[in-house]
Amino acid sequence: METLDLKSKTQAAQYSLNLIKVSLDHLVTPDAENKAPDVDATEAAMKQLSVIEAKKELVNKYPCSNEMLKELIKDHERIITQLGKSMSRYYERYRDVSLRDLLNRVIEEHKNIAWRLKRYLVA
Repeated sequence: METLDLKSKTQAAQYSLNLIKVSLDHLVTPDAENKAPDVDATEAAMKQLSVIEAKKELVNKYPCSNEMLKELIKDHERIITQLGKSMSRYYERYRDVSLRDLLNRVIEEHKNIAWRLKRYLVA
């Protein structure tokens, strides 16, 4: 399975590289009159494709991975708290042991996920 995944990733990367090469080809290939491409146009096109500009956009558009992990951990902790409250209410009301056990398993799963996420937090 991993080789198939690696193969598909390699093919996708090669396809992306080919697209970039084709899109930049007119910037370095002389035109029909054998003139070099316009330097200003080349510079402008390169700025559009600049990796630095793309990274700036992503930084402004999306939070860093640490913040996303913290948000996920908070969400799981909220679920744990809410399920704990619901479990005690339902058990007091219906005395349903199987429902209590089910909610306990779900709570344990969320605790496990939150614990795993905490391991990836960068201090």
